Amino acid sequence: MKKNILFLTLLFSAVARAEFIHPMDYDGSQEQKKAVKQFIKQQVQHDYCQELNICNASALRKMEKKNFRAFMKATHATDRKVMDEAIDHCMHYMDMCEYSIIELKYSDIKKSEN
Repeated sequence: MKKNILFLTLLFSAVARAEFIHPMDYDGSQEQKKAVKQFIKQQVQHDYCQELNICNASALRKMEKKNFRAFMKATHATDRKVMDEAIDHCMHYMDMCEYSIIELKYSDIKKSEN
């Protein structure tokens, strides 16, 4: 019985989907940092292993690092409206919506406003 409970607990934690955290809502807490890393890891795993069939450990770690750096850069954004537009565009029009794409889209929108 204990083994079954442990198995189900591990299974649920492995299957549980991490939530997207808006970069401008990031408070820097360990809890949110862990959640962001979990989301990125799951997203990269899905995008590169299931969608692109590029599922080697070094490529996955490289993309995770790239997305975490992009997320941290996006936390310094100053225009919430533009960030929301970048996120909305990525979520609705891109097959692979990663923080690196959101950060790039944010930069593109800001440049086009000038």
